[in-house]
This record gives sequence, C-alpha cells and structure tokens, in this order.
Amino acid sequence: MLLSVQWGYGQVNTTRICGEIDELKAGEVISLAYYTNRLDYQVQVVRTRIKKGGAFCFEIPLDQARFFHLKYQDILSEEFFVAPKDDLKIQTNLYNDFIEIIEGVDLVTKIQRPAYKYDRSEMKKQQKKCLKSPNRYFSKKRKDLIPSKTYSPFFPSYVQCLIDYQLAYEQILFTNSISALDTLNLNDTLFLSTEPYQSLVISYMQYHYQQKYPDGEKNRFPTKYELGEKMLKGETKEFYQATLLYNMVQEGELENNRSLWEQFMKNAHYQKYIQALSRQQESTAQQPLLVGRHAPTFELKDRNDYTVPLNSFEGKVVFLDFWATWCPPCREEIPHFEKLQQEYQGKEIVFISISVDKSAEKWKKMLDKENMGGVHLRIDFAEKENIQVLKNYQVTSVPRYLLIDKKGNLSAIQAPRPSHSRQIRRIIDSLLEE
Repeated sequence: MLLSVQWGYGQVNTTRICGEIDELKAGEVISLAYYTNRLDYQVQVVRTRIKKGGAFCFEIPLDQARFFHLKYQDILSEEFFVAPKDDLKIQTNLYNDFIEIIEGVDLVTKIQRPAYKYDRSEMKKQQKKCLKSPNRYFSKKRKDLIPSKTYSPFFPSYVQCLIDYQLAYEQILFTNSISALDTLNLNDTLFLSTEPYQSLVISYMQYHYQQKYPDGEKNRFPTKYELGEKMLKGETKEFYQATLLYNMVQEGELENNRSLWEQFMKNAHYQKYIQALSRQQESTAQQPLLVGRHAPTFELKDRNDYTVPLNSFEGKVVFLDFWATWCPPCREEIPHFEKLQQEYQGKEIVFISISVDKSAEKWKKMLDKENMGGVHLRIDFAEKENIQVLKNYQVTSVPRYLLIDKKGNLSAIQAPRPSHSRQIRRIIDSLLEE
C-alpha cells in the first residue's frame, strides 16, 4: 500500500514532460506514446506542436507510472519512466532513424528489453555465465542495472522492484529454478504493464505446466487455463488467461476450446482484455482466407530491389512471416525464427519474411545487424499493389505467420510463432511429408 501511494497509483495527477528538439521547426507535431494494453499492443498517443526554437511541452493526466516513447513521424526514442506528479525536462537529439535521449528522464530499455531477447548467441552467453556462478551473475547484473543517476523521485524504489522481477525471470529462463519467487509478489498489479513482470508470470506458469506435463499435450490450453485459475489472482490471473486465449485464437484453436473462451468472457472483470480478445476474434472471423484455398499471389521487392514473386517457390512449403523492426514481439521471435530456418536447411521449405516497415533504411539495418537468413521482402506503402498484399492476407497486426503447402495452398492462416517450437515443427513436418 505504501508503494502504491508513493507512485501515485490510482490517483490522477498532472505530469509535465518538456524539452527541445533543435532539428524540428515550429508547428511540426511531436507525440508521446505508451501502451495501454500490451496483450495486442494498443497504443495511446498524445500530441503537441513544436514551438519556436524546437521547444515542446506535454501536460498529461496520469493515474500510474508508465513507460513512454517520444515519437516524431515514425521515429521513436527509447522507453522512459514517468510517474504522476513528475516534472521532467528532456534533452534530445534527432537522427534519421531514432530520437536519442541524452538526459532528463529515466531510461528502462536495459531492463525492459535486455539485448539477449533479440540475440540468441547473447542469450547462450548469459546463460553460461549464470550457470557457472549464479550468485555472482545475479549480484553483478543487479549492480549493472541500478542507474547511477535518476530524474523522477519515484524511480529509485520503482526500479528496484522492476529489477527483482527481471532477475527472477532470468532465474527461471537460465536455471529452471523458481526460488527467487519466495520473496516476490506474483499478483502485483502495479507492474502488470511491464515486460519483466509479464515475462515472469508466463515463465512461472510454464514452469509449473512442464512439471506436470514434461512432454506437453496435444491441446495444452485447458490445463494451462486451469493452472492460472488455481495459482494466480485478480488482474494477473486475467492477464495470463487472456494471453492464453489470444494465442489460442492466433493458432486457430478457438473451436476446440470454445468453453474456455465463453468462461473468460463471462467472468472477466477487466474490459481491456475482453476488448483485445474481441478484436482478435473479429479479425480472424472476417478473414476471407480459408485453409485449402490457393494462397493470394504477390510480387514484392527484396533489399536489392529485385522483384520476387510468390509463385517462384511453388513446389516448396512456404513459411510467411509478416513483421516490423519497431515491433517488440517480432524482434523477440528473431532468434527462434533463425533457429527454425537452420533446422530445416536443405529441406523443401522456404522462409519468407515480409516487413511492414515504412523505412527501408531501418529494415536493411536490422537485417545486417541480426544477420537474418531466408528471403526478405518489404511492403512499399507507396505502391497500391503492395498495400493490397496486406489486405489479401488480412494483416492487421504483426507478427503474423502463415504456412503454404507445396501446391501453393494455404495450410495455416494463423500459424504458431517460431517460439512455439513443438507446435510449429509438427505442422511443418507434416507438410514436408505430403
């Protein structure tokens, strides 16, 4: 309760965030953006106009601490912490593909999205260090994550809790142990919008599921849903169950688990999860795509400006991946996607990644940085035919995965993510045998 009051949770207070971007002219629009629901990445945007000298100022009502991005057109800053009653002044630089924050706010990217989430070799390196000396690893990690300087008076106590959740998640990820949770609150609404806490909840529940079913089940959703019902409370329970149902719809398993869906929609208290699931179901229900029909044809350009037609891959299984560099879940899937490609190297399957980035420069830079394999194409929003590809495949959010069989017919219109390794391999293997 004390921390809730300290961070102003539930109390609406005016917060000021001001600064200057010398590179912008008076009258141009700058925005603050934050996620209102990370389940389907709904974003709230607050806009203001640049004044003379590049100055800007936001005055916004806040009822809890949140993580914000500064946004100019499609250019984003790193995420930073803002709490009710904060009065912050940001120093920035604007570059072609990012807004650099020099000082004035507390950055959270290192905790929210550690580098190993997007780099498989880095993940292995961190795990090796952790297993060699867990106490030393976590002690050093905590020291590295604690900022030497803070700006919001509420951030020092907040960041300590955030680090606790991140390190507890890493303990499960690297050592398959949950001992760190002995001293943590796993039903902490204050941190439910943060990635470390969400990752911890999902990993914790996965740990218990694997203890019960080490080899998995053909239909895992009922067991996982019931585990959430027994082990979690309040909004944390609804977040976890909604995440399961969201994945269930995405994998095309709704009809096999209709009773779970109806149970949640009837009993849930938090409208944001009901609304996110309804949007997901509506998007799926309206799709004209049907399994067994011929996949919509397209011709898109690769990074070297060569036109690549889909029908050039007929005779092979095609794994389609719609993604973007600015999409955190997409980036989290990169190591899993690369691993999947390596495992099926030399088989009759091609992996096609289609970026919806408006900036070709950002797209190419990410391809180089991650050394990404497979076929890489991009939607050019200046071309009507390119936009039609998104309409034909009903891509309303990313990441989105589809599978096409050797005859060019749709086999899965909501394929499992690469990180859902058992499910996606089962489908690919069956297609390769046809």
